[in-house]
Amino acid sequence: MQRFQELTLETARHPKVRRVYEYWRGKCGGRAMPRRADFDPLELPDLLGHLCLVEVTAEAPPRFRFRVDGTHLAALTGFDLTGKYADQLPDAGYRAYVLELYGRVLAARAPIFRKNHEEWAESSLAVESVTLPLSGDGRRIDALLDAVFATEL
Repeated sequence: MQRFQELTLETARHPKVRRVYEYWRGKCGGRAMPRRADFDPLELPDLLGHLCLVEVTAEAPPRFRFRVDGTHLAALTGFDLTGKYADQLPDAGYRAYVLELYGRVLAARAPIFRKNHEEWAESSLAVESVTLPLSGDGRRIDALLDAVFATEL
């Protein structure tokens, strides 16, 4: 079961969520959003295990393929999403949550901040996250950078 609350940059409390956003914003370089190529994982080495890089296909409707699922996130949830499509996630509730979130980022063409409570078979966790759009041509969002950090329950 997932329960979420929308946040803003001002209400996001986790310092690493804010740090990833500031990194993304710094990479915009006057554009609405940076390119995937602007993202250098070596610039955020301590955060890598908390990041997902998601490819957005050019299909209509678009599909979301996890190119990288952070190792820390995979350990928390008990599964690795790397190589999987969001619409193939076996847990219907989680699948609906992820598809809704990613669809909102595409529609807004802007970052979405959230606070979320997730319950998995053997654990419960609260997280704060920011999902950030990336665009190679400045028009079509071709990737998402999802940063998720556990917080206190």
